[in-house]
Amino acid sequence: MTFFQLLRYLRPECAVYHVRAVNLVWQLENANPQPHVEAVLSQSLASPHSCNNHGAYEAFGVLWRLTGGFPHTGGRVFLAYL
Repeated sequence: MTFFQLLRYLRPECAVYHVRAVNLVWQLENANPQPHVEAVLSQSLASPHSCNNHGAYEAFGVLWRLTGGFPHTGGRVFLAYL
């Protein structure tokens, strides 16, 4: 599964999958030697297509809230036990 595929699970209508998707995002990030999440998110947020922007902002908000505000994984909050 790619990060772009996981972004779809961070939409509001997929709230039941948010925690699992965020955990998978960070597992994918940890498996890559370079910062993949930041690159893909910034590309999505800067997209010239407004329909892509809205979904990217929503996904970023979910990721931010469930992670505890990022700073490169140090602030991660894993809620896998829920």
